[in-house]
Amino acid sequence: MRQLGLRSLAARTRRAIVDLGCGVGVDTEAIARSTGAHVIGIDRDRASLARAARAPGVRYLCADPLRLPLATATVDGVYSFGLLERLASDGNEPIRAVIREIRRTLRDEGVAILATVADFRHRGAGRRSLTGAEVSQAVRGSLKLHELIGLVDRGRDGAIARHWYIHALPGPAGSAGRDGA
Repeated sequence: MRQLGLRSLAARTRRAIVDLGCGVGVDTEAIARSTGAHVIGIDRDRASLARAARAPGVRYLCADPLRLPLATATVDGVYSFGLLERLASDGNEPIRAVIREIRRTLRDEGVAILATVADFRHRGAGRRSLTGAEVSQAVRGSLKLHELIGLVDRGRDGAIARHWYIHALPGPAGSAGRDGA
């Protein structure tokens, strides 16, 4: 699924990309290598960022994903793998807030590639799995859903986890503005 997201970014963006919830920066570096873009890895966990490898064209920021320290309409792409289910543990409003921030920072021709795992076997531990309907609802009004793919993974124990791949574009004129209103 990550490869699908990286290919989508590489096909559409070449300048500035944000890896939101980047952790130790594994995907951040892969984005920089595959796109040639300047990549900003953002995470609120200082310990993870301290372990992130430094690479050419990559910069890391410690910041709250709900209040990005980026100017409006300055980013060509936003990539996020695994952040939504962490935010969902606090309810749906943090998810909507991060989607509004993504929209605010994206240029009109930008793209958002978001992925989340819906594994209903493991509840708690700071995560809440999202259904496809919740994912679709979260982007509505701020981003235009271009593609929503649900991939099913059957574990060795026979249990099923669903992985959501979300490819979204800034909303059309008349949808929620950059301020989320």
